[in-house]
Amino acid sequence: MEVNVKTKFPQEVEFDTQDLKRLKPNMTHLSKSKKSRKKKIKESIIEKPIKELNKIDKDLIDLREKLHDKILYYRKIETAIANPRFKYLWEEAPDGEQKTVSMFIMDGELFKLDDWIRNHPSYNIGEIGTRKLKNIARKLGIKNYCRMTRVELINNIKYQQEKKPK
Repeated sequence: MEVNVKTKFPQEVEFDTQDLKRLKPNMTHLSKSKKSRKKKIKESIIEKPIKELNKIDKDLIDLREKLHDKILYYRKIETAIANPRFKYLWEEAPDGEQKTVSMFIMDGELFKLDDWIRNHPSYNIGEIGTRKLKNIARKLGIKNYCRMTRVELINNIKYQQEKKPK
């Protein structure tokens, strides 16, 4: 039995039914390769750009995180400067010292600014809160600082600072 199949081409193609039966097993193979081709096309068209976008997104997220960290760091400096204690120390400092401190601020050196505030001669240790006193005691290596009262902390910190050579 012959079957006439019309195609897009002007000539007609004639197939035998036997030919169709022989081609059928190969058609399942063709369908698998079609699936794999679709998968490859999907990977090339959709997933690769998504992977690249994910990489770009990660880079942007990293950039935003770094910027956010810098903003928070400079806000800490701003908070330190806005403190009334800093204003008092700034007014008491000579011009040369003010220039040095302004360089700390402009360079974003928070730790040097904190050291300047803490080590200023007019700095009164009695004005510091207990939590900060405990942090100072820990940094100085005072034993059992967490069990001490505020007065004991102040006395031990003064003793350690006098003992420590400058």
